[in-house]
Amino acid sequence: MPALRAADRPLLQVTTKYASEPPDHGHPFGHGRLDSLGALGISVLLTGAGASIGWRALQETAQVLQGQTPAPLIQSMEGVPDLLSLGPNMAAAVAIGACLTSVGA
Repeated sequence: MPALRAADRPLLQVTTKYASEPPDHGHPFGHGRLDSLGALGISVLLTGAGASIGWRALQETAQVLQGQTPAPLIQSMEGVPDLLSLGPNMAAAVAIGACLTSVGA
């Protein structure tokens, strides 16, 4: 998702900048509708990300049905503690913290 964030931030900043401009001669009601175009662009990015995740899930399901073992998403996590060894409550706290951090960023 970092790639998605790298793509949606500039789009959000540009549309917010131009949408907040005051009314002028050519746009007597302002430029606020540019926010809608920015939201449309971000929704297209999110839809693409969801479709990509769904496609990967379908591919892995097909591999399992054929008796193959799908490749792990993360090949190596050296140096990262096993969250489940910390206990389920700590693992949940770390996961929630990561989600809140990504939403707030």
